[in-house]
Amino acid sequence: MRKTLLPFEANLFQPQTSELDEWRARLDTRPLVRSWDGRLRRDLEAEAIAASTSMEGVPVTVEEVRRILAGDRPARVSAGDINLVRGYRGAMEYVQRRADDRTFEWSAELIKAIQDHVLAGDYRKGAGRYGTGRWVVDSASGELLFTPPADELVPRLIEAVCTRMNEWSAHPALQSAWVHAATAAVHPFKDGNGRTSRVLASLAMYRGGFKRPEFCSLEEWWGWHKSDYYAAFRC
Repeated sequence: MRKTLLPFEANLFQPQTSELDEWRARLDTRPLVRSWDGRLRRDLEAEAIAASTSMEGVPVTVEEVRRILAGDRPARVSAGDINLVRGYRGAMEYVQRRADDRTFEWSAELIKAIQDHVLAGDYRKGAGRYGTGRWVVDSASGELLFTPPADELVPRLIEAVCTRMNEWSAHPALQSAWVHAATAAVHPFKDGNGRTSRVLASLAMYRGGFKRPEFCSLEEWWGWHKSDYYAAFRC
């Protein structure tokens, strides 16, 4: 019998997933002036990027992210950090394009491509390829959070993640949470694992029809609750 990676009881979350479905129905039929909708999306995008990159030690504010995405180069932000902000946006735009692809499949190459976008193609940081000598630390305190699986296990574990996602018919929110946790737990890359996992979570929501930013821009909440966020991986 094949062992399930990170098993859990999906039916335990029926009340929460039903509530999400109700909110999606409400928001999908809510009239909203187009200019307001565009502004909301831009604001949530900037907040999500600032939070997710800051969690990984990139010190940028929401306002600085807004300026960077508009083509500006804030004096306080290094060129490398500007590239990472643009890279995260590129990763989000990439998964939004892929979400509706009729030939879409979860694959190792998809995950590598997302991580490559996240790191803005920086080869020195291991963009687009599995890493070696990996570990997970809190970027602020330097605390060792956990030691990932051995390097030689990474390809097989990522294939297991992709197989589960391709075969699974669970609610999109459960798929989103699971692929986020599973990819972060495998921690396949030298850098960009957290951001890649969070982008994958958004991709799972997009694939399930939850495309409004209210459902997919959770990074700010995670950033405000970092202790709870990291504690959730200690399982």
